[in-house]
Amino acid sequence: MLKPNTASSWGTTAKLFHWLIALLIFAQFGLGWWATLIKLSPLKINLFVWHKSIGMLILVLGLPLSGWLLNSAAGVPFRIFRTISLPSLTEPDKHLVEMAALVHLLLFVGLAALLVLHIGAALRHHFIKRNDVLRRMLPTWRNSA
Repeated sequence: MLKPNTASSWGTTAKLFHWLIALLIFAQFGLGWWATLIKLSPLKINLFVWHKSIGMLILVLGLPLSGWLLNSAAGVPFRIFRTISLPSLTEPDKHLVEMAALVHLLLFVGLAALLVLHIGAALRHHFIKRNDVLRRMLPTWRNSA
């Protein structure tokens, strides 16, 4: 049964989307980082396929757009989860690859900083301000109310 938002807790849908996006973002960090560290191989290609596919799921953050542009400028065709073809945003362009890579990195750093700030604020509300902001977003099985 779906629980609605209340004064003491966010509802099931809000919590589901919050934690799903959080999980996807953490997966993106790990997949992207791992893929850049290993040499060209089927595993590296698969990691990038998953990284790009999950990125399309969280397109509203903007970071996947720079990845798509980077991919397009590098001349690498891409299909989301190997099924849905994405059109190239541009012709292959080495300079654009470098610029898109920089933008992608800067957006990653910004998102990582925002994530740290978000988690820090939640912990501040819980441990310093001693209010229920953090508790409201925790899964129901962790709520005391």
